[in-house]
Amino acid sequence: MTHDDKCKNLFRFLEKSYKETITLLIFSRDYFENKGRIDKLQLSREDSIAYTLAMSTVTTQLTSVLGWLLMCKAVEQGELTLEDIRRDEFRMAEFEAEYSHNDSIYATLNETVHQLLQKSSLLHSRIKRMENSIMSDLEKNIT
Repeated sequence: MTHDDKCKNLFRFLEKSYKETITLLIFSRDYFENKGRIDKLQLSREDSIAYTLAMSTVTTQLTSVLGWLLMCKAVEQGELTLEDIRRDEFRMAEFEAEYSHNDSIYATLNETVHQLLQKSSLLHSRIKRMENSIMSDLEKNIT
């Protein structure tokens, strides 16, 4: 497989991930702005804080992924260079650990919130691994 073929495959993968991210962002926005608001009203104070943390985590993970994927599109279209994307401000946000359904802080939240946390965490982890792999390859080619 040539370098051009690898790049084409990478950008096809990134396009699929971009669509997945947009779909998940829209679903999470619709949930949090509509049914989620109603659900939150029924929670205790402590659970309401956990809900807000979950909402923030999902939003931060997905916007981090979306930002990185848009940066990749800019590279593909020649708006940024591979050298540009090595800068820290283009790197994805770090998260200490992946979401676990057993996390006690989220134990009382409904299944929709758990699914959003799991999907956003898995997507973020997958794209973060891709970013790390690309950055590693770039470092090898520079040194």
